[in-house]
Amino acid sequence: MSESKSHIDIGVDTYQDELDLRVKHLEVELNKNIGRYWWKSYINTAFWNNISTPISLIITIITALTTAQTATNNLLSDAVMKDISLAALLISTLNTFFRPSTQLARSMENMNNWRALGSEFEKIYINTTITTEQGLSEREAKFKELMERVLEMKRSQDTNFITDLIHLASKALCIKDKESWKPDI
Repeated sequence: MSESKSHIDIGVDTYQDELDLRVKHLEVELNKNIGRYWWKSYINTAFWNNISTPISLIITIITALTTAQTATNNLLSDAVMKDISLAALLISTLNTFFRPSTQLARSMENMNNWRALGSEFEKIYINTTITTEQGLSEREAKFKELMERVLEMKRSQDTNFITDLIHLASKALCIKDKESWKPDI
């Protein structure tokens, strides 16, 4: 007698139950992964947006002040001008080093990619029939394909310890256990 069991050996109901468990496991994993990484991208985007905009505004204001000083030559005292120039140097260096506008664009792209994967997950969840073995097999195949894309996307994610720390704090304080894509699964 063979140790391996096919769906003929163990009966259709048992095979369908096993298939149902595999599909449910994929469903839960996809829901968890897509939700977690979408929230992480959302928090990264919010962080970089709140950093990028004020830095750009400060650089614009400092540029306007230095231009006005050059044009009038008596708008600001030499001491104030020296402080403004030093501040411009520091802020420009931070802007160049951290590139918040680039980080913002990358975070928004990641967030939109995770949103697309989440939408595809919902379509599969809603549009595949699970009352038959064929429907379950179809859902499993689509979920496996989507899981491959999710894993590929996870591997391509950048690591940023500051935003990761903010994400962990947000998860602990605000999001808690509601980090999945579809909260009702």
